[in-house]
Amino acid sequence: RGAGEEPSCPPLSAMGDEVEKRKAQIKDIRTKIEEAKDAAEKKATFRDTNLDCAKSRLDFDVKKLDAAIKKNEALIKKLKLISSDNKDQVLTAIRTVNMSKFVSEAVDAVGECAMKGKDVPASVQVVSALHLRYGTFTTGLQGRLSSFFVESKSKEGETEGERKDRVTRRRTALRLVTELFVAGVFTEGSVLGRALKELVVQEKALTDGGATLSALLVAFVKYAGEDFLGIRPAWRVEVDDLIQADRKKA
Repeated sequence: RGAGEEPSCPPLSAMGDEVEKRKAQIKDIRTKIEEAKDAAEKKATFRDTNLDCAKSRLDFDVKKLDAAIKKNEALIKKLKLISSDNKDQVLTAIRTVNMSKFVSEAVDAVGECAMKGKDVPASVQVVSALHLRYGTFTTGLQGRLSSFFVESKSKEGETEGERKDRVTRRRTALRLVTELFVAGVFTEGSVLGRALKELVVQEKALTDGGATLSALLVAFVKYAGEDFLGIRPAWRVEVDDLIQADRKKA
């Protein structure tokens, strides 16, 4: 630029594009914050309801529900197949069927359910519904899920397929126990603590270079990092980055 020349300014169109971009970013930040606040409020309400289960059981008379054996057997079959697809059907059945004489069967059914990781949130809602109705269900399920983490036999001769199946089942069970604790269904931290301790001790003994243990712990951090370790979720990191970038421009 020659002496005495005025510094050039960006074209108005470019400035307008930048303004619109920042407006869009701010709108996105506000949306994410509102969604996070809404999710946090629902999470807190859900937990408080589960923690106050005694009141729920006192206020509701299960004798008003249908205690027919066939209805109970049909519901138990559904409990063995809990998924995000049939969750609403299962919850509707729980609201209409009296399972007082089939609580242990319900515990076994949930324990046997071959759910996938994506189905855990649905399972938490189903377990919560049973927890709010039947006190013995929760204590029974704690024992049933704890059995997933007890060493049952030697791993010598285990095929790769068997190992992967075992890791998947344990990973899903650990996530379910963790989310039930966060949701206020399980209230004893020792249940989760024992599960983690058993997994660490057992999997460290394997000769796979720690791959199995690493897979389990990485999965745990992904879904429990915010609640137990204070790790910020991805959306919050993104929002903080946008705010910092905006401050630098100011």
